[in-house]
Amino acid sequence: MKILLAIATLGPGGAERVMTVLADAFAARGHQVTLVTLDSKRTDFFGVSAGVERIALGRYGPSRSWIARLYANLVRILEIRNVVGRVRPDVVISFITEMNILTLIACADGALRSSSLSARIRASTGSVALGTGSVG
Repeated sequence: MKILLAIATLGPGGAERVMTVLADAFAARGHQVTLVTLDSKRTDFFGVSAGVERIALGRYGPSRSWIARLYANLVRILEIRNVVGRVRPDVVISFITEMNILTLIACADGALRSSSLSARIRASTGSVALGTGSVG
């Protein structure tokens, strides 16, 4: 199964650690795993195994005005959408509110290859899973 994992950064936080553990575990089970972040690789606190494709968009950081924030988010959505189009994942899993929203918008309107897109939002973990199959 092709799995795309999305999170804003791999900084020193709990969600970031869980994301890298998931990436490595899915890869160890034979899944094709891609992990994408908005931040660059140079800020990574956690790493992933060689079996995980790592994409760092380098688009993380503050904006000075609401217009700059709007533009930055539009660029982020387009870049995430491009990654989804290139990877063609069976499932997309995103963590943390900002990345969840950007990923949901990027995957809307057929960005995933299935016509029946499902979204499962877990309030307790703050994660979103998009896809057509189960990950096991």
